[in-house]
Amino acid sequence: MSRLAACVVVLLLFAAPAVAQTPVADLYAGYSVLYHDELEETFTKGFVASLAFSLSESVAIPLEFSWHSKDLELFDEDVATASLKTYTAGLRFGRRFYAQVLAGGVTGTVHLSGLGSGSETDFVLQPGIGIDIPFGSTVGFRLGGDYRRIFSDEAVNEWRGHVGLVFYLGSR
Repeated sequence: MSRLAACVVVLLLFAAPAVAQTPVADLYAGYSVLYHDELEETFTKGFVASLAFSLSESVAIPLEFSWHSKDLELFDEDVATASLKTYTAGLRFGRRFYAQVLAGGVTGTVHLSGLGSGSETDFVLQPGIGIDIPFGSTVGFRLGGDYRRIFSDEAVNEWRGHVGLVFYLGSR
């Protein structure tokens, strides 16, 4: 574990001068995994994408889309597919290390094999944290985690982790 921590520190020290100016925007795409409390299931098929517009050196407005899917089994047979699509926007504080609060909607859809499907859209509040490790002035690696609260008939808690590439667009 200490070797991993030392490698991360060295990587951050060398990456620190890579992004000297504030980007106008950043574009992010990556893999995402989600744990859903109510279903007690982990959605391992996931994707997240965001576009964030910088207001200042340490404040941005991110617009985010994420998708997660899970095949649900009964007696080793796929009987349903559950998917979640989330559209959010909010505020991000910080550059390399960041904290953000997003709000928006989440649409949950369940497709039952042979019986059709149904969906519901609810309000979601999503605070999160993350770190960007730039590899140059235009690209970096992002690692983040979020807590999501879905305000449906029965409120639902979700935990999400994500990793991917971030592209810095323009500079101020």
